[in-house]
Amino acid sequence: MLLLAKHLPRDRFQVEFVLLGPPGVLADEARAAGAGIQALYGPSRASARLPVWVFRVLASVWAFVRLARRRHYDVIDAWLFGSYALAAVTRPLTRIPVLISGRRSLSDYKADFSVAQRFADLIATRSSDAIVANADAVADNVRLLERLPAQQVRVIHNAVELLTPPPQDELRRTRLAWGATEESVVVGCVANYKPRKGLEMLIDAFVEASRTSDAIRLVLIGEGPLRGELEARIARHGAGERVILAGETLDPRAMYYAFDIAVLASETEGLPNVLLEAAAAGRPLIATDAGGSREIVIDGETGILVPIADRAGMTAAITRLVDDPHLRSSYGAAALERAASEFSVARCVAAFAALYEELAAEHHRR
Repeated sequence: MLLLAKHLPRDRFQVEFVLLGPPGVLADEARAAGAGIQALYGPSRASARLPVWVFRVLASVWAFVRLARRRHYDVIDAWLFGSYALAAVTRPLTRIPVLISGRRSLSDYKADFSVAQRFADLIATRSSDAIVANADAVADNVRLLERLPAQQVRVIHNAVELLTPPPQDELRRTRLAWGATEESVVVGCVANYKPRKGLEMLIDAFVEASRTSDAIRLVLIGEGPLRGELEARIARHGAGERVILAGETLDPRAMYYAFDIAVLASETEGLPNVLLEAAAAGRPLIATDAGGSREIVIDGETGILVPIADRAGMTAAITRLVDDPHLRSSYGAAALERAASEFSVARCVAAFAALYEELAAEHHRR
């Protein structure tokens, strides 16, 4: 969304973010890009007793209705469930001309929806002028499960910026903090420590791959509820020096350059930005075949695809790339080339701009 705010042509588009909660850490960056910020300051679920929470939610919904009517938006582009459900349910009151709903992951998370959430999701699906999926795999999933006509679902892949690599001294310091020297091979994974990210399997596979070498490290960038379980798993393996839980960072993009191999072991994904960011840093990729990962990781070209939850396959993939620096170099160069061509900012922005103008023109012709 920030990339769109930065790069949509100013003579054709005016971008405004409507935040369901308070402004976050990226609000200043959005303002610097010329985007407006409208914050509704809605409550978090744990912020009050149920009656008070419901009252605050209804107040936020009414604030959104008033805002949308006052601002006269031509297009609402809502990327996640909470936002597209709100925009859809209130559309008879806001009279929003064009509503676009986003799908950024497979739909398996909806299995735990309440009756109210399912109803809101159904309304959103039926009332959206278009649904944008960020991967072919996500689009296929949406068409199948939500029984939508093919033309209602559009695919616009996520984009990734190509950054300037950090100075070598900075990379050296980062690697030393992980206990890695210039001769070490660092296998890096950026993923929150939570279920379905496959981190337990990844740790087991890495430990098996590292039995023949003390010079490799697994670095997990993230944070989450599984930290204690992961720490215990690492301790049982006696791998405290080889597996590093590095914690979270607001912007991990510079850290990819300190990796020698980037890995993602998820059980479910949409189009994972972490793989795009690693590719943009020229890193060879290893990923489980989840969701749209295969649209980034071309097996045998930009990296290695492993079946979901296949520990032996993950061990073999890590071992192969650790042992073959020339293959790492080849896969990394191909990953960078694919990121620059297929997932460029210009390509993504042009696709969204064309969609916005197409749907707005259709509305005016009605």
